[in-house]
Amino acid sequence: DGIPIDNSASFNGGNRAMDINSNDIESVTVLKGPTAADLYGLEAANGAIIITTKSGKSGVTNIDFSTSIAAEDAVRLPPRQQSYKQGYRGIYDPESRSSWGPLLTPFDTIYDNIGDFLKTGLKQKYDLSVSTGNEKANVYISSNYLTQEGIFPGEDYTRYGILLKGTAKLNDRISMNISSNLIRSHNRRGGLGRMYDVYNWPLNNNMSEYYYPDGSKKWLIPRSEGNEWNNPENPYWKAENNPINDNVNHTLTMGSISYDITNNLKAVYRLGTDITNQFYKSITSPGSAGSVENYQGKITEKDRSFRKTNSTLMLTYNTKLFNNIGVSALIGNDIKDEEGKLTIIYGKKYRNPDLDNINNLEDIKATQYLTRKRLVGAFADIKFDYKSIVFLGLTGRNDWSSTLPKSNNSFFYPSVSLGVDLSRLLPSDNILSYAKLRGNWAQVGKDAPPHRLTAVLEPAYTIGGGFNYDYYAGNPNLKPETTESWEVGTDLRFFKGKTRFDFTYYNMRSIDQIIQSRISPASGWIILVFNSGSIENKGIEFIFKQKIIENKNFNWELSSNVSRNVSKLKELPSFVSKYPVTYGQLLNEARPSSVLGYPLMAIEGTHYLRNENGDLVVDEYGYPRIGTYLTDSDGNFVYDKDGMRKIDAQSVYLGNREPDYLIGITNDLNYKGLSLSFMFDIRVGGDVLNLTKAFMLSRGTDGSLEEHRNQSMVFTGVVEKGDGQFETNNERVILDQTFYVSYYLHAGENFVEDASWTRLRYLTLSYNLPKTFTKKLNIKNLSLSLTGRNLFLFTKYSGGDPETNYYGSGLGGTGTAGLDYFNVPATRAIEFTLKSSF
Repeated sequence: DGIPIDNSASFNGGNRAMDINSNDIESVTVLKGPTAADLYGLEAANGAIIITTKSGKSGVTNIDFSTSIAAEDAVRLPPRQQSYKQGYRGIYDPESRSSWGPLLTPFDTIYDNIGDFLKTGLKQKYDLSVSTGNEKANVYISSNYLTQEGIFPGEDYTRYGILLKGTAKLNDRISMNISSNLIRSHNRRGGLGRMYDVYNWPLNNNMSEYYYPDGSKKWLIPRSEGNEWNNPENPYWKAENNPINDNVNHTLTMGSISYDITNNLKAVYRLGTDITNQFYKSITSPGSAGSVENYQGKITEKDRSFRKTNSTLMLTYNTKLFNNIGVSALIGNDIKDEEGKLTIIYGKKYRNPDLDNINNLEDIKATQYLTRKRLVGAFADIKFDYKSIVFLGLTGRNDWSSTLPKSNNSFFYPSVSLGVDLSRLLPSDNILSYAKLRGNWAQVGKDAPPHRLTAVLEPAYTIGGGFNYDYYAGNPNLKPETTESWEVGTDLRFFKGKTRFDFTYYNMRSIDQIIQSRISPASGWIILVFNSGSIENKGIEFIFKQKIIENKNFNWELSSNVSRNVSKLKELPSFVSKYPVTYGQLLNEARPSSVLGYPLMAIEGTHYLRNENGDLVVDEYGYPRIGTYLTDSDGNFVYDKDGMRKIDAQSVYLGNREPDYLIGITNDLNYKGLSLSFMFDIRVGGDVLNLTKAFMLSRGTDGSLEEHRNQSMVFTGVVEKGDGQFETNNERVILDQTFYVSYYLHAGENFVEDASWTRLRYLTLSYNLPKTFTKKLNIKNLSLSLTGRNLFLFTKYSGGDPETNYYGSGLGGTGTAGLDYFNVPATRAIEFTLKSSF
């Protein structure tokens, strides 16, 4: 509706685009690539999603009510061994966190801790809307309520929303629009990686018994008083006592007025605000495990307010030249003003263990942040069409950003597009009904985050107080990023539009990227923000649609899309060879990172040592070695004084989290009032980093140990004997705790797996009741539907669902998609919906 919303991840892991009620949406338009930025500004440098909400219709009054209820449960949990007790090296130890103990006996009780902990989630949603209008005005009012209990104990989400929209025609030339969307939500949830203790809890211990009869906390490992914190945290106790709560008030308000100066010339002014007030509170109750600080109790509160004001003035002009050339022109000004305030209060060491109030803590620290940003833009767009055959578009935009130095704060970016409707030039026939060729070239600039030009002071909490610099070193020489793209495509339709092929090839290159990287602490800072680097993305998108059957009573339409993107990090400054994902550095042996010369979503880490013939190299005891043989500038191996080759232990490229192809296949079938729709979602290639498996192996709980633990084997490989000579390995090793913890875990390549899948994304069966029946009830329309989501998944991935994300898509480099670290399990849902119109 003209109000920009940033849907990148926020400090609490969510994003505010999720506040928009899906039942209020009239249409969604996806603008891909930098072309969108010429009209919508640099925030749309990577594309934009244009959401238009519903409005009242002239001469029609509608009352719509819908309700839905859904149940969901966890699917595809990581496999967990079911045979071994607590302990180390095959010996039972009740004080052990791990499950490397002896085999369970028939006399041992085995508890289904994972199955008992996860529960069936329940979601309920209610929507009510009223719309009406006439020739001079229309109104749309809606309200919605959503409540959801998750699959974790104690987790829930509630949202209320009200949307008010109105349009009025003041006279023949002036009309105005107003809208206000008020959303309030509450979310109680757990933290990241919260399945760690659930998956690793010993089988012979009942996790659901977390209190003694006297009400005191029951620990897994008995400790002396005051040292109980040196324990894993019981997930039930944590869910009950250590909640994270988010309360959000979100308001989207817009007003616009348009004036028809002449029949061809129109002026439009639009003013919109996006205001968010968010209160976050994380409680770690006294008696928590993990550290002395946790045991004493702590609270973190974050009070954040954010305001974005957007002012847009546009003039549009439409005319015809020589009766053959249509002209559509637009010129405008855009001002975006942002202000964010964040207060963080952190306290530790409870005075009263039963009072969860920040003032109840002994050691309290407070920090306040204020960020401001202003972006001023001027833009123009002109389109020509010749007899609706040839279409030419030219755009240009100049932005001035407050986050860049004055010498570099102005940047211009243009675009040009060309399309030809070949079907108007070719003879008419019954086969080819439409054919269009298209191409465009675009350039876009992008500014820096606020307050990165100079170093920023923050309070020091050391003895004596005062101020010190924060993590970021200032850089007064920053300049805008630049992304240049071009694409070509075609849209072909046959047999009166029953068959459609749409193909696009695109190429994008970004230079002078504004990136942040760790620098030497000796500089006085931790992170430097600078311009450097070159990134390339290229790929294809293919759409196929076929109306298989089309008649009065029965229709069947098949649609599919195929996409492929190939990225590459082509340049970085000399002092940086990689760009790690901030929130993905969980295991040194395998981690997400952008590595020079490789895809943006690369995985780097350690691998098994191999010689020039590709043979696995093992040590004298038969265990695989780690690393890469070191070579000199001429490619010759480097030897030590004993004639053994030197080994380079540096990380290497292990995989790519980007898919090779994404394929979607949708079928829509309609028979009279009955409809069936289902979609298969296919991913081909790409990798997932299975750190859940790595850490479960370290604890002796991974399901693969069921078959392989304590087996003996001889690794097919060679032993280095010196001076470049190798002998066949004949040493037998036992796959015990020593092997897995000291050898297997140190080869990161073991945890990079194929992320390919085929899934039934959804299946919906709906029925529109006959008009003859609904008319008797004074109802215009009444429909019932049953939807299943994520009903079927086929994948070779050894963990849970390979469609996983540890932290989010908008934080820390390329994000953590494809990083599996005790993430919330994927769910399968069944939903029933009733919709009615009066």
